[in-house]
Amino acid sequence: MLNSVYSLNKRSALAVGSAITASVLLLAAAIRTIFASYWALLPSAHPFNVLPTLGAIAIVASFLGWYQYRAAAKVCFKPNRLPPSWWGFCIISGVLLAIVMFYCNGFILAKLESAAGLNAQRAYTHYWLAAIVVSVLLAPLLEEFLYRNLLIQYYFSNLPGNWAIGLSSLMFALIHGTVQSGLNAFIIGLILAWVMKKTRSLLSVTLIHGSYNASVILLLNRYEEITWPILALSFAITAIALVVLFRFASVAKILR
Repeated sequence: MLNSVYSLNKRSALAVGSAITASVLLLAAAIRTIFASYWALLPSAHPFNVLPTLGAIAIVASFLGWYQYRAAAKVCFKPNRLPPSWWGFCIISGVLLAIVMFYCNGFILAKLESAAGLNAQRAYTHYWLAAIVVSVLLAPLLEEFLYRNLLIQYYFSNLPGNWAIGLSSLMFALIHGTVQSGLNAFIIGLILAWVMKKTRSLLSVTLIHGSYNASVILLLNRYEEITWPILALSFAITAIALVVLFRFASVAKILR
C-alpha cells in the first residue's frame, strides 16, 4: 500500500490531472509562440513539431518531481523484481499492440475515405531519423515519467485502482491533439497504466511505449490498403501471441 501526504477525492484528483494537462498544453503553446519563426520553417508533418509538447512535459514533470521531493511525499512505487525475459516480453507486446492499432486505424480511415489522414501519418515517417529520436526515445521517456510515474502514483495513493488507471489515461489522451490520436492514446494509456500497476516498473511501460511507436513508424512506411482479411488476420495472430505471452507472464508470476 502506498503512503501519501496528499488526500484527494475524485473531484480534486480530476482537478489535479486537468491542471497538469492544461499546464502542458499552455506551455507547449507558449514555446511555439516564442519560437514561431523557427517552427514556421518546418514542414507540417515534421516530427520536430512535437518538441514543444515534449518540452512542456519535461518542464511540468521536473516541477512535480521537485515538489514531490520537497514535500517528502512517499508515493514512489517499489518496483517488483523482474526477470531479464520480461523486457523482451515488453518489447514484443508493444509491437503486437502497434499491429492491432495500426490496422484498426487504417481500416477505419479507409472506410471513411480519409486518405488525407493516412497520407499525413505516412509523411511523418519520411523524416525517419527525427521520428525515431522524437517518437521512440524522447516521447516514451518523458510521457511515461509524467503520466505513468508521477501522476498515476498520486491517483493510486488516493483513488480506487480503476479510477486511477482511467483518469491517468484520460489526461494522457488530452495532450494528443486530434480525436483519433487522443482515442489511440487513451487505449494505449489504459494498457500502460495497468502494466504499471502490476509491475510497478517504469522501465516496463517505457519499453512497451517505445516499441509500440517504433512499430507504428515501420508499419506506416509499409502501408498498404487495409481490407477485412488483413484486419482479421492481424487480430488473430496478435490475439494468439498475446495469450501465449501473458500466459508466460502469469506462469513466471510477473503480473500479480
